[in-house]
Amino acid sequence: MTNQTVCKLSTRQVRGKAKKDFFCSAQIFLLVVLTVAFAFGAQADEKVQKEPTLYVTGLSQLPVIPDVGELVLGIEADGKTAGEAQTKASAVLTAFIGQLKGVGIQAQEIKTVQSSLNPVRDYNTKAPHKIISYTAIQKIKIRVVGENRLNLISRAVDLATQNSINHIESVGFTVSPERMKEVKRKALAAASDDAIKSAKEVLSSLGLTFQRVKEIHLNSGNYNFYQAAPMARGDMYASLKAAPEAAPEISTIMPGEMMVEGSVNLTVEFQ
Repeated sequence: MTNQTVCKLSTRQVRGKAKKDFFCSAQIFLLVVLTVAFAFGAQADEKVQKEPTLYVTGLSQLPVIPDVGELVLGIEADGKTAGEAQTKASAVLTAFIGQLKGVGIQAQEIKTVQSSLNPVRDYNTKAPHKIISYTAIQKIKIRVVGENRLNLISRAVDLATQNSINHIESVGFTVSPERMKEVKRKALAAASDDAIKSAKEVLSSLGLTFQRVKEIHLNSGNYNFYQAAPMARGDMYASLKAAPEAAPEISTIMPGEMMVEGSVNLTVEFQ
């Protein structure tokens, strides 16, 4: 009886110990798995964040000489009838265009931008106010392309003052799309060089080393547009209308130069 009881107790003890050992082994295994997973995760995070980054902006300015000149001018003429006003304006403008062609401005470089006819009424009379005359306005735009042709803008202004042209709207200089596209590329390249140079100088001063460019963001190149008139429109109009034969002297109009700006944003890695 006693032996059987001891035998049964021994069996229970063995089974309990085996069960305990099993759970202990499972806990150890789970701990090992979690430790390995944590280690791999830490290594992965370390690998992703291995290289710190620096955000830097590069700027550049390149001068460019305009190769496009534009001039808007015209004639304002009065007449007792609509036909008379239009005839006067057309006669002056036709003669003027003929002289423009004589100095080398081509027909395709001249474009009509306004042709209008307006009645002039006597507002001291009862409505409908009596029409006492008509005013005709005709304007053209001259556009020349090429650095060697920009002097024609000055020639056109001089001819205008000699031909009763009493509206000089504006004079402007710009850059043709082909030239602007080329200069913008150069400006962006110069801005990229400036950004990399700045990044290297900053990192070097901190005892760090430039590694590589990670991201690039290009900004469109901008340019400063030059536009001027030889005389304020009101002054030119008043002086020419009052005394066309005493037209003011017009100085040579110089296109000068424009500044094309480039801007680049870089994200660089360093150690």
